[in-house]
Amino acid sequence: MSSGKVLSVTGSVTPVDLAPMDPSWITEGNPVTRATLLHKSEDGDAETFAWDCTAGKFTWHYTIDEVLTVLEGSAIVTDQRGNTHHLSVGSTMFFPKGVKADWHVENYIRKIAICRAPLSAKMQLVRRVWQRLQGKGGQPQSMFESPAR
Repeated sequence: MSSGKVLSVTGSVTPVDLAPMDPSWITEGNPVTRATLLHKSEDGDAETFAWDCTAGKFTWHYTIDEVLTVLEGSAIVTDQRGNTHHLSVGSTMFFPKGVKADWHVENYIRKIAICRAPLSAKMQLVRRVWQRLQGKGGQPQSMFESPAR
């Protein structure tokens, strides 16, 4: 059964639009960031971007949830606990809303970022109640889990 929706395929994921970060976040160098919106969900709560950055150091402040996968280049990311993560081609990392991370891009990095506005605590409660009323339990299922039988 088809929903009638068309999937889109992007041939290139090279960011083209300048997307400067807050200058107060920069701690060293002059990193230049670019981004291109690749997709936005129908409900507006999720977006997928191609993003890149030249050499520099900065502290990124996450105002949404973000999952990224590195396509080119590398960076060293230090989380709020002081753990260091070496990101390179193929690396995937998750940043929840509200965290800060120190980035050190030695030369260049290009990534795909899936950004999502998380539900408020009240809306999470509404969703759990609705799921229980629908007989689906209180926890959201993964789209890759088999349905309960």
